[in-house]
Amino acid sequence: MLQLMYRILEEVIQVYSILLVDDNPENCAVIQGYLLRSGQYSITTVNDAMAALKATRQQKFDLILLDIMLPDIDGIEL
Repeated sequence: MLQLMYRILEEVIQVYSILLVDDNPENCAVIQGYLLRSGQYSITTVNDAMAALKATRQQKFDLILLDIMLPDIDGIEL
């Protein structure tokens, strides 16, 4: 039910989807907090490159914010 309400809200108000990829929880919290204040972004946060690849296979994102120094694969290679 909540997902249906969210989809209807997205149609009324343009909501952009962002994938945030960073292994530092503090960075994620700061960036996510800043972006959520506007109310125009839906943010998915993952902590490593493999999770980022999985997320991009499951959903289309309008923007990917990517740390280039990830533990498993660096952001440039990803």
